[in-house]
Amino acid sequence: MSGSRPSLLHHEAGDIYFTNAEGQEVYLAGLHTWTTVQDRNGQVFDNDAFLRLQQQLGSNFVRLWASDAADDHGTVTPSPFMQAADGRFDLTKINPEFLSTLRGRVEAAGEAGLYASVMLFNGWAWHQANSAGHSPYSAGNNVNGISAGPGTIMSLNDPAVIAVQEAYVRAAVNTVKDLPNVLYEVANEASNNGDAWAWQNHMLGIIKQADGNRHPAGITAAEWWSGDRYAINGDLARSDADWTSPDGADYMDGSIPSANGGKVSVVDTDHLWGIGGSKEFVWEAFTRGHNVISMDTLENTGIAGASQAYLGYAPDAVTSMRAGIQQTRAVAELIDLNGVKEHGSLSSTGFALADPADGEFIVYAPNGGHFTVDLSEARSMTLSVKWMDVDSGTLTSAGSIAGGNNAQNFTAPSGRAALVLTDRLDNLVFGAGVTADGDSQEATADGWLLTYDAAGDSVLLQGDASLEAADLLFA
Repeated sequence: MSGSRPSLLHHEAGDIYFTNAEGQEVYLAGLHTWTTVQDRNGQVFDNDAFLRLQQQLGSNFVRLWASDAADDHGTVTPSPFMQAADGRFDLTKINPEFLSTLRGRVEAAGEAGLYASVMLFNGWAWHQANSAGHSPYSAGNNVNGISAGPGTIMSLNDPAVIAVQEAYVRAAVNTVKDLPNVLYEVANEASNNGDAWAWQNHMLGIIKQADGNRHPAGITAAEWWSGDRYAINGDLARSDADWTSPDGADYMDGSIPSANGGKVSVVDTDHLWGIGGSKEFVWEAFTRGHNVISMDTLENTGIAGASQAYLGYAPDAVTSMRAGIQQTRAVAELIDLNGVKEHGSLSSTGFALADPADGEFIVYAPNGGHFTVDLSEARSMTLSVKWMDVDSGTLTSAGSIAGGNNAQNFTAPSGRAALVLTDRLDNLVFGAGVTADGDSQEATADGWLLTYDAAGDSVLLQGDASLEAADLLFA
């Protein structure tokens, strides 16, 4: 998992994943937290420890937050803008320390094996800062004579504000666009009205222009409370974004919509619960064709400098989300994702990813028990069978099965379980060994260390084989 990732290329129509420069489609999943670029309230964030946690989970994605003013998480350091001697911001001068920190965080993510989405603006912070008088765009807070609240900041109505924002976007993009693992996000939770959607699409165009269309650029869910919540996902779909993060209660109640490949979908718990979810939610989103990222308070991790704003809020949820991300990332490495689509109709469970003609299937059985899978397009193939026990986080080999049956019966060996069928599993293993207590080990091509029990049929997912703490298992 170490070493800089190749670039993600724009996906082809109908694909649910981005493709890397090596031609391999990639399932993105990971954690994010508010301090991934800027420190809060003068507390220095231990980004190295955070990246180690991501590696232990096998994560490959992080969202890098950027704000230009204090919000409910406290002050931000460094600020994107320079300050005059009297403390007021000069909105024409981008802070080189901010740009250097931003680049350093993208580079560090790449070295840890993660793609990094750079957030350019933070709509949530603008609303918080404006009400508290902290916004650099507020009257008296800058030396440029600008006086603008959130309604103007997130619109195309003030040429002076737009000029400041365009210059900032170009400076930030120019700082990181040569790095292979970068993606972009216009804003976190911008206002949900026509002016703000026009502003987001305009800034998206500036990002793409400055980047030279090298890297994917996205738009994520708007503030649901400031407009018609049921219109948000339609506005996302109509945008020119390469990827989106959806909003909606239907993602939280067990009826997750399928990703159709119109745009790459990254389901972010931040736009659903804020902080919430479970490993079962990750599995449902994954097998409905979505990429997944979890807003994590870093509760019980001991990582220094984490935001204190929401500690104690839903700690079981963030721990469970970590387990789901670890499990789905591991299973995604066991099949060839090229050509895989959401195919819930192939299984009686309703949750399936598959390229049926190529013999690749991942089926989630949220209730365990008996279910069927249509293997009719995999005729003449012999498929390896693996089971993931979602409750314990173990992966079990179950031999092989012939394809061809349009209603092949399966029985989960435990409660909640995922079935992996592929004719490529053996090709992923490049090394093996035996531990001191007689257990066997295998290392996959992507760096997963798999330790089998003495019977050879059960395996603990152990993250990056190069890590000293690789035996952490969030089950």
